Amino acid sequence: MERNLDRVLSVIERKVFEAIRLIENEEFSLSLQVISEGKRNLLRIRSAISAETLESLQVNFNKLEQICQRTLTTNNENSNGRYFAPRIKNGRGRPAVFITKEQIELLIGENFTARQIAQHFNCSEKLIYKKCYSFNIKLRDKYFTGTDAELEEEISRLHVEYPNSGAQVTVK
Repeated sequence: MERNLDRVLSVIERKVFEAIRLIENEEFSLSLQVISEGKRNLLRIRSAISAETLESLQVNFNKLEQICQRTLTTNNENSNGRYFAPRIKNGRGRPAVFITKEQIELLIGENFTARQIAQHFNCSEKLIYKKCYSFNIKLRDKYFTGTDAELEEEISRLHVEYPNSGAQVTVK
């Protein structure tokens, strides 16, 4: 039991240091995830530590969480109504763009194309396609999800309703 307690406390300590490092690098979304993991670990050992220690650690986790949330809210308010996609600095090269599945799904639901989503997050179109693939989001499904027979039927209906559509070409 003592060994497990020491191991979990060590993990919590690493999570605190990691959260602080992420806050210093202005990676607030990732820091919130790390803080959440630390809180879960803290709950695992709550019966093995004193109530004062537990409360002190919870208060400090909550303070770190508030810093992140306040900063993210400020960043979102300053981003002209856009969704915020933080950059993750992981050493050399260009920082990675942290885009969530929910953000992509929302923009696709608003009929954004991959190019428009890329412009929105200031990243490459290729990255959007890679993210969609990794999240198992199919961009083509937004156009037509029916069968070929349903498509033929709809085209036939449109031809009947608008028989002269496309018959005259306008040249500027």
